[in-house]
Amino acid sequence: MVHLVARFYGQCLCAWVLVIASVCQGASAQDGLGEALPVGVGQFTFVDQDGDPDKPIRVFYIKPKRVTPNTPVWLVMHGVNRNAEDYRNNWVELNRRYRALILVPEFSSEDYPGSRAYNLGNMFDEQGQSVDRSLWSYTVIDRLFDHVVLREGLSSQGYGIFGHSAGAQFVHRLVLFLPDAKVRLAVAANAGWYTMPDPEVPYPYGLADAPSNEDSLRAAFGHSLVVLLGKEDNDPNHKHLRKTPEAESQGPHRLARGHSFFNQASARSQALDVPLAWRCIEVPRVGHSNAHMAPVAAKLMARVPKTRKREAD
Repeated sequence: MVHLVARFYGQCLCAWVLVIASVCQGASAQDGLGEALPVGVGQFTFVDQDGDPDKPIRVFYIKPKRVTPNTPVWLVMHGVNRNAEDYRNNWVELNRRYRALILVPEFSSEDYPGSRAYNLGNMFDEQGQSVDRSLWSYTVIDRLFDHVVLREGLSSQGYGIFGHSAGAQFVHRLVLFLPDAKVRLAVAANAGWYTMPDPEVPYPYGLADAPSNEDSLRAAFGHSLVVLLGKEDNDPNHKHLRKTPEAESQGPHRLARGHSFFNQASARSQALDVPLAWRCIEVPRVGHSNAHMAPVAAKLMARVPKTRKREAD
């Protein structure tokens, strides 16, 4: 009799364990975290439940063999061709030295058409009406970062982010319009044109009528941003260089426009009596090349202390 009772309760216990395990598995499937990413290069789909879940984003990644809670997370933003996989591949050999977890989200032309929805952050719709902040392309980045940190069991409080060309436009505007982003260091390399930190110039070339004010601009100036410029990126006739009068007023080519952006930020920060944490760095013997700017960006991001808190904390 004793053995029968023990067997009965043992079967009940096993049944309850299976039920609990099933519930836990269901919760895991519902939250969309999934298992840790496989080591090496790969891709996964990020469904932004707090943004627009109908616009899933492919994320190409590089995961080093050894990941610890302190492994840094770096975001890489692609250019106008939306070729995230190519950008990821440019970092494979480079990352053998730095061993960061690198994420390259792809903002497809179908879901994020034109510069309005990608480079300009999807802050305004096609009719010029304001879009809810949760739907900005900029806000996707923090949520993607949070997703991966949770999925990988990391302790990272912030990330480095690098963008080249159209990706650099994305990065510098993320800093301007999302000053509470979890960015530790932003590197904007060879942008074709800029949103100047000037409240008198109409958006998108300046801040007039944009979601920005003096307080948010002060916070943006406190972020670590590097305006990274190829010293030979000075072709005034480059096929992807914007030629509108407003863009031309920033300078004849990318090198000049980058200096104009940084110089105007310096002047504006002085007018607001706030320190400028930005830097402008020229890279010699480099033109409009993502592959040749990436090693410089990686070295800059690797210098950011892993345990340092963000300035906004």
